Amino acid sequence: MSPLIRLSASFVALMMAMGIGRFALTPQLPHLLSEGQIDLTAAGLIAAANYLGYFIGAVDAMFSRRPAQVRRRLLGGLWLCVLLTLASFWANGFWSHLLLRFGTGVASAWVLVMITALSQPLAAGG
Repeated sequence: MSPLIRLSASFVALMMAMGIGRFALTPQLPHLLSEGQIDLTAAGLIAAANYLGYFIGAVDAMFSRRPAQVRRRLLGGLWLCVLLTLASFWANGFWSHLLLRFGTGVASAWVLVMITALSQPLAAGG
């Protein structure tokens, strides 16, 4: 596979992880607030859980040394970003959204760290 195709695939994976995994919460918040599922304090806690998930996912990703570990986290992270974001459509209440956003944070960090590590040599021309 050519380096350009691999870089393009990396770009798409990052768009999925960041677009779906990270920024899908922003348009959901006004609806959750207007439906009375959460208040502003809960919205802040849900966002904080998302960031805590990023931190834990990034720390966990540092220990992925073998190709199978990298592959598992990369593919798992991509699937979890999509599935957990879809699940948030049916979630109701503070705790379900908090747990889903935490999981999405972990999954997004896995993709971000793995894709960055895999694509840097390609971007450098290696």
